[in-house]
Amino acid sequence: MSCTALLLSAFQPDSYRENYIVFITTMEGVLKLSNAIPEPVCRQAFTVQRTFRKFIFCRCRNTLFCLLNYTGMPEKNLYKLDNPAWHALSETHACFALGNDSVKRYQPHIVAFAAYNTGKNITGQLDELIDVHESFFIIGDLPAFNANYHIESILPCEQMICTQQIEINITAAVEEPGEADDAEIAALINLVQPGYYKPGTRLMGDYFGIRQNSGLVAVTGERMRMNGLTEISAVVTHPDFTGRKYAQQLVAHVVNKNLTAGIIPFLHVSQTNERAIRIYELLGFVKRRIIDFTKIKRVG
Repeated sequence: MSCTALLLSAFQPDSYRENYIVFITTMEGVLKLSNAIPEPVCRQAFTVQRTFRKFIFCRCRNTLFCLLNYTGMPEKNLYKLDNPAWHALSETHACFALGNDSVKRYQPHIVAFAAYNTGKNITGQLDELIDVHESFFIIGDLPAFNANYHIESILPCEQMICTQQIEINITAAVEEPGEADDAEIAALINLVQPGYYKPGTRLMGDYFGIRQNSGLVAVTGERMRMNGLTEISAVVTHPDFTGRKYAQQLVAHVVNKNLTAGIIPFLHVSQTNERAIRIYELLGFVKRRIIDFTKIKRVG
């Protein structure tokens, strides 16, 4: 382990250690940029002096260390987002997976996503997982299909990531609904975004909401999750309560929760939804790529 990693281990999870540039300034005023801290220094105990936005200040004897989070996510990990359902089903969501090392799907009551290991020939293997007349989604590049599968629709989406905490004015209390609120969550999400949310979808991650007059009027949750990455999904507001920035406040809450845990949040939004894309960009999300959500039906 590098000296820098030893220092960072005191206050950051493994997934964030590679994302720091280390500025070292001594009491004599010497300033230098370094990717490693001298061995005699790293053996000492470090004290976190102050955290300010993207800067973390630590002191060891007469040396002040300023650590700057500059990229948020190592490039080597972003490849997972080209096949997010596969990596989620292979990692954090393995407990929801049906299939093998070539093709997997979520249990039907969780979400209608299937995925395949890129480069594997899955011809015929889907028949073991998908019922006749059942529809499902594949996210990203498509495999070769047999004639008994029909493409119903293709939704190109902007895939966006956020690597810095979001500062936003909170105007309403954010709560975490419980199991007793499942029906209310499902009703609100399916009112605004019908067709994706199933009875077990809430089990994929944490959900948060805002209430007005005892009723749930806005919700945001977590969907696909894998090591170091969490998808933000189900960003909905009841039509009678739009314009109050409830959705933005909930997105900020989920983003900051994940970043604090050393996890990078990402989301998908329809390429044609320009207004939502602009809002996400204002919050701090950046576009990564266009990725297709392809709806497919087994017809025989």
